[in-house]
Amino acid sequence: GAEPDAQKLRDDLEQQGVEVQEFWLDATAVTNEAFRGFRKATGYKTEAEKFGWSFVLEMQATDEAKARTNATVKEAPHWLAVPGAWWRYPQGPGSGIADRLDYPVVHISFNDAKEYCKWAGKRLPTETEWESAARRPYASLTSSQKAYPWGDERPSNDSEWRLNLWQGAFPHSDAALDGYAGLAPARAYE
Repeated sequence: GAEPDAQKLRDDLEQQGVEVQEFWLDATAVTNEAFRGFRKATGYKTEAEKFGWSFVLEMQATDEAKARTNATVKEAPHWLAVPGAWWRYPQGPGSGIADRLDYPVVHISFNDAKEYCKWAGKRLPTETEWESAARRPYASLTSSQKAYPWGDERPSNDSEWRLNLWQGAFPHSDAALDGYAGLAPARAYE
């Protein structure tokens, strides 16, 4: 058979020319500190809080969280269904956010995100807006497309890390070559 096109392996659809109207997007993901401000102002409870549990990557889960559950996803047993895991306890019971206020908030559903946006006077970006922002400054149809926001240089141990990604055998080991095992602070790679 024919060799698969590399671009088709990366994208679901052929690239299309679309016009994107001006829009505002925060410089980072919503942090624990910002979400905590929302919670204090409104008393809002996330869906994970209401459900009483959320999924935590086994490698990131606290020992207490691992002891509380044996429930996993059949096809993804590295995700644990942890009672008591929600935004304030991101790795499950025994964890917290006091030293992670500048990290992205986790265990947030689409509905939670919409409520946060309503409170903050914002909205979630559309998929097209998100894609456009992620590709800047190379989002123009008249300029050549680049693989990454900084150009075509592939992230490697021989280059400066410009993003947070998993380095190692997922989901069992993360070498933290980018400086962080798991999540990084929201402004770690400005």
